[in-house]
Amino acid sequence: MNIVFPLVAIAGLLLGAAGQPNVQCNDPSYPYTWPESASCDEDLSSDLGQDIQNIFEKHRIEVPFFTDAGNERFVLCDTIMRIKHRSFCQSGRNACGPTSVAQVAAEFKPLEIAEVIAEVYFKGTIKSIGYTMSPYISQLIFSAPDSKVNMHMGALLIFATALRDHRNQELTKLNPLTVPRNGFNRIQASSDQGTSFFTTAYDVQAFYEMFGYGTNVYVGRNNECTECQGTLSALFASDQAATKLTIQKNLQNPSQEASVKYAQDNYPWSPRTLEIIESKEEQEIIQQYLSRLGKEGLEFACNNAGPVSVCINDAVLYEPVNDATCNEQLCLPNHWVVLESCDLAQNECKIVTYGGLRSLHCDLLANFTTAIVAAVEPEAPAKKSSKKSGKKGKSKSIRS
Repeated sequence: MNIVFPLVAIAGLLLGAAGQPNVQCNDPSYPYTWPESASCDEDLSSDLGQDIQNIFEKHRIEVPFFTDAGNERFVLCDTIMRIKHRSFCQSGRNACGPTSVAQVAAEFKPLEIAEVIAEVYFKGTIKSIGYTMSPYISQLIFSAPDSKVNMHMGALLIFATALRDHRNQELTKLNPLTVPRNGFNRIQASSDQGTSFFTTAYDVQAFYEMFGYGTNVYVGRNNECTECQGTLSALFASDQAATKLTIQKNLQNPSQEASVKYAQDNYPWSPRTLEIIESKEEQEIIQQYLSRLGKEGLEFACNNAGPVSVCINDAVLYEPVNDATCNEQLCLPNHWVVLESCDLAQNECKIVTYGGLRSLHCDLLANFTTAIVAAVEPEAPAKKSSKKSGKKGKSKSIRS
């Protein structure tokens, strides 16, 4: 049985309305500056806090499976604060793909995501989807004396590691020959990150579908990359990173021989990377995926009634914008965000990233977007909004 997050879309979402993250990663009130022993008595006494505490009690066992995510009190407080602020900030976590799904889950079905976190923390399972966490994870050491690394612990560590581990298990079942030659040390969680280091569009698609959403994926220029599903959907996160870096390295001086040698020398553990680089057809598919989607792609995202995760090149978040790794020739994806709202007529798009809300020009965002995963809840009944739409041309809110 899937965990389902229902969604009702309304038009005209304004800055400051419900659903907007309340704090940012660098905000002094953000919980990850707390030491592990910090108190959250005030939050525990709230209705939300009591509900989440009851969920933790339901799954509680004497020795939690995921002990190094933090002590029980810290994980409980961390879960309450992340959900309360609707701000799954992934700073330092290298888990932007799972974070984009967690952000949506925390907003629309907070108790369900709390249930997942509690069950994985104590038991290492998500019974509703038949998942059992790989045993090695309980042996990893994530904690450290410095309280700042609590950012590397707690609810998001548990959630992201579970989603990535489940995805790795599924990929291994599909084709055991794609497992890196060094075994699982290239795809499994690690103590410095907690999860493997990049997420493809098809990983994020799988994360949404684990929670009951239907999905539409938009990849490749003008979404014509029909072969991307077969090539990309079977890539581990580590393979994706190795492949895109190999293509990037040899882009300015293209040579099949040089690319193959670079892959052999730098990524001998990745059989899939070598296969792709040796295959001109597959390399062209990957290069098409590593490209700007442009206006049509963003319109696809804006027209979706449900939540949308967008893969971008994060150069768009900095000023001045540097497009050295995202241009007409190649755009390297390296960050997932949630598209909060978009007003194409006013050229204003809002995204949730690193626990905060950012406003960007839509045309700029379009030129730094490489993939879109649009979630769909087909069984959710249509409801009339009590608010006026406030439409101006193609303006549409995609969140409730």
